[in-house]
Amino acid sequence: MKANQTVFKSFILFSIIFFFSLFIKVDSFSQSPKRLKQLKIRSIDLYLDSSFLRLPGYTFPIAIKVVAADGYSNFSKGLGGGQLRWNNFNVTVKGGVFSNGKVSISNKLYPGDFIEIEAQCIDFPEIQIKKMVKLNFIDSLSIFMPNSIQKIPGARFNVGLNLHYDNGCKETITSWNGNSKLVNALKFQFSSSGGEIKQNRFSINADIDQIQNHFVWLKGEASRFPYANDSVGFLLDYIGDYHFYSTGFDGLAGFSGSSGLNGLSGSESRNGQEGQLGENGRDGQHGDNGRDLTVFCNAYFDSILNTQLMYVEVSENHNQNVSKYLVNPDGGTIQIISKGGDGGKGGDGGDGGNGGNGGDGRKYTIEVKDTSGVKVIVCYEKGGNGGSGGAGGNGGYGGEGGRGGDISIYYTASAKPFLGVIKVESIPGNGGFGGSNGKGGKGGDAGSNGDSCGCNGPDGQSGENGYEGSYGRITWIEE
Repeated sequence: MKANQTVFKSFILFSIIFFFSLFIKVDSFSQSPKRLKQLKIRSIDLYLDSSFLRLPGYTFPIAIKVVAADGYSNFSKGLGGGQLRWNNFNVTVKGGVFSNGKVSISNKLYPGDFIEIEAQCIDFPEIQIKKMVKLNFIDSLSIFMPNSIQKIPGARFNVGLNLHYDNGCKETITSWNGNSKLVNALKFQFSSSGGEIKQNRFSINADIDQIQNHFVWLKGEASRFPYANDSVGFLLDYIGDYHFYSTGFDGLAGFSGSSGLNGLSGSESRNGQEGQLGENGRDGQHGDNGRDLTVFCNAYFDSILNTQLMYVEVSENHNQNVSKYLVNPDGGTIQIISKGGDGGKGGDGGDGGNGGNGGDGRKYTIEVKDTSGVKVIVCYEKGGNGGSGGAGGNGGYGGEGGRGGDISIYYTASAKPFLGVIKVESIPGNGGFGGSNGKGGKGGDAGSNGDSCGCNGPDGQSGENGYEGSYGRITWIEE
C-alpha cells in the first residue's frame, strides 16, 4: 500500500514538471546582454514606423530586430522598445546621417527619392541587412487664408498650406521661414492675378487699375508634383480703413557747439590760464510746409458687387502723383492727412574749458650773517592763482514746425450722401526742441601758497523750443 502511494506521488510530480516544461523555455535575451557576441545570432531585420514623415531635412527613428539561433528575438532601444544598445551595430545611410537610433535625411534630396540604410552586427560582421527606403511624396495640397482679412487693395496677410502625403500623414505650414527646408525641397511655385506672394504673405495690389472686375486669385503647386496644386480666389469688398499720409520734410538738427579748450597750468609762481568759452549750438532748421492736396470724390452703383462704391482720387499738387481708392460706404473709411514737417532740434552748447592750475611758488635761498656765522634760509614765493573756467555755450533754438498743407475736396452730387466716410486733416508740424546748454568749466586750483583758486565758468542757456506750425485750409467744393 505504501509502495503504491509512493509510485502515485512520483507520477503526479513528474506530470507537473512535464506540463510546465511545455510552456517554459530559456529565453536567450532574458539577461539583456550588453554585447551580441555572447549570443548565437541568426539574422537581423530593419523596422520603420510609417507614422513618421520621411522628407528632406526631416529626422525619423528606426529599429533593428535581432533573431537568435534558438528562435527568440529582441529589439534595439528607442523605437523598437528593446534592450539592445546601438553600439552593437554599425549603421550607415546613403542620403542621410545616422545617430543613436535616428536617421536625418539630407535636405539636398527631393520628396519621392530613395535613401539606403545598411545595418551590420559589429561582433558578427557577416550578419547585415540593407534596405532601400523611399521618401514620402505629396499626394495633394490645399491653400488656405485667414478667416478674417481685409479684402481691399494693399492688404497683406499670411497664406498657409495643407499638405497630404502618400502615407496618409498630413502637415500644415503656416510659417514658411520655419519650414524653409521643406518649402525649398518641394519647390513651390505660385501664380496670381491682382497681387503677388512673397514668402507666405500675399499682397493685394494697391493700384486699383491692376485689379480686374474686383477679383483676386492665387494658384500654387509643387513643381516636382504638378498634380498637387490648388487655387483660391475672392472678390474684394473694399470694406477697410484706408490711409493717405503726406508730410513736408522735417528740418535738420543744428550742429552742436565745440567745447572750449582747457587753460594751461601756470609755471612757477604764475597764474593758470582761463579755460576757453564753449561754442554756442546752431539753431535747428524750420520744417517744410505740408503738401497741398486736391481730392476728387464720386459715387456709383457697382453691378458686380451689388453695392455703392466711392471713388476717391488724391493728387499731390507739387509732383502730380495720383493715388486712387475704392471705398465701400457700408463700413469703409479713408483718412487723408497732410502734415507740416517738424522743426529740427537746436544744437547743444559746447562745455567751457577748465581753468589751468596755478604754478607752485618758486623755491629760493638767502644767506643771513649773525654772530654765529652765515646761515642759509630756504624761502618760497607765493604760488600762482588758478585760472577761471570758461563759460558754457548756449543751446541753439529749435526750428519752427511747418504749416499743414491746404486740401481741396471736390465732390459730385452722387458722392454727397457718402462724404462721411472721408476724414480729412491738415496737421501742423511740431516745433523742434531747443538744444541743451553747455556746462561751465571748472576753475583751476591755486598753486602752493597761492591766494585763490579759479572761479567756475557759468553754464550756458538752453535753447528755446521752436513754435508749432499752423493749420492748413480745408475746402469742400461741390461740382
